[in-house]
Amino acid sequence: AAATSARADLLAALAETRMAAGEWREAHAATLEALALAPGDVPLLARCAALEHLLGRHQEATARLEAGLRALPGEDGPAAALLQLSLARNAFYAMDYAAMRDRARRALAAARTTDGQGLMASALGLMALAGAFSGDVPAALAAREEAAALADVLPAAALVRHLDLAMVGLAGAEILLDRPDAASRHIERALAIAEASGQGLFLPILFWTGTIRTMLGRLREAIEVFDVAIESARVGGHAQGLAWNLFGRSFAASAVGDHATALTTAREGAQLLAGAEPSFPTTGTGHALAAALLADGDPAGAEAALLEAGGGEGLPRVPGRWRADSLELLTRTRLAQQRRDDAARSAALAQAWAEHLGLGSAGAMADRAAAALALAGDSAEAARLALRSAAAFEACGAPVQAALSRLLAGQAFAAHGDAERAAAELEQAAERFERHDASGHRDAAERELRRLGRRSRYRRSGASEIGSLTERELQVARLVVDRRTNAEIAAELYLSTKTVETHLRNLFHKLGVSSRVEVARVVERALSESASAPSGAG
Repeated sequence: AAATSARADLLAALAETRMAAGEWREAHAATLEALALAPGDVPLLARCAALEHLLGRHQEATARLEAGLRALPGEDGPAAALLQLSLARNAFYAMDYAAMRDRARRALAAARTTDGQGLMASALGLMALAGAFSGDVPAALAAREEAAALADVLPAAALVRHLDLAMVGLAGAEILLDRPDAASRHIERALAIAEASGQGLFLPILFWTGTIRTMLGRLREAIEVFDVAIESARVGGHAQGLAWNLFGRSFAASAVGDHATALTTAREGAQLLAGAEPSFPTTGTGHALAAALLADGDPAGAEAALLEAGGGEGLPRVPGRWRADSLELLTRTRLAQQRRDDAARSAALAQAWAEHLGLGSAGAMADRAAAALALAGDSAEAARLALRSAAAFEACGAPVQAALSRLLAGQAFAAHGDAERAAAELEQAAERFERHDASGHRDAAERELRRLGRRSRYRRSGASEIGSLTERELQVARLVVDRRTNAEIAAELYLSTKTVETHLRNLFHKLGVSSRVEVARVVERALSESASAPSGAG
């Protein structure tokens, strides 16, 4: 018996090492072998189910968890709480938010009978996320307050085994409930704990870190974390984690105004999920693909992708305040097809959903949908609504979204014949885009300014062009300068060749070039400019 227990422990440790290395299938195999030797080990069973979730084997995970729950002598205690939490996570993947909340409540009741504060934080975090996703904002806020109060006093040691439930659930709820500062604080703490502890169940944390950074306008940092997650998922053969982070990367690219990357990443995510059952990832991927298709000039394709992913006209599958975003996007796809009546219906649905939620960010998105609708007939009303949207987004800590609303306000004022007000809004939008590295949208604002006869404030040199690159993109660019091949760059930076190809596409777009030779020329010129620039006084 002692030898069997020791072997199970060794296999569990091997599984953790495999997870930390991103070797998900190997980690699952080792966990299964350990579980066969220790079938009553509930933490090991829960870890096995968590891996099955990450590998997209949700039915297998659910069956395993329910069997484990039936084998317990009662419904109280840490073992029951842990299994209920795992089943709540399964309900999240299935978008059954009522079941998710119910399972989390049962987990909380079971955990309260023990000294399981990490389990309690997990249950409260999932309850908050279930409320935010289902649109039950009062319940979500109540659970969020209790979860935050507990998570903020617990040491890292009490949270380390519960990061993907406690801290990720809490931070995800907070960004959906217009609590951006708290969301950022909690997700960055989760990321720091995960990195310090060498955890392998890491991709959900990376996804939410990138998502929250995107919404806060920290676009370069968001892109960097998504790129790390995508590469980790590629190397580990983790298709579902790859799809999650590809659609997150697509949203980040759209926020930058990099529509080519947004479309490429969304399409790859959609291909990975082709034929999959409706889930949170399929819904997010559909929205990302729709946004990219609309920017690429295919509004009919965008509408079809959005309706399929969202479950029809009212987009009922899109969770929480993100439904307002999707309905605003649906409004624009229909306006682009000259279907004003259908667009008006989508804008009205956005307004009704925003009123139901009572969240400033949802109201801001509904106002922007209404402004887009009004632009063709009542430009003054469009400007008023767009400015109200911008103010609400600024209050919610969403600076890039606020700048997009100001861009629309500028267009509305221009249509109304008020060139001065138009220029003021466009200049403010361009400045915000520049500050947050949203270079594609900055260029759009400057094009509108040029139509008004105004000169661009952001003349770009080679140095400022490469200043828009992420750290990884700059590393790839320097190796292009050294005339390295894709395979050589991949070996040098420990990347897959597909990831190198993605970075090169990003370089072409950001630097406005179409070949490796031109990349090398722009980077060499920028480095020369930087070297010859006078140094500051010291």
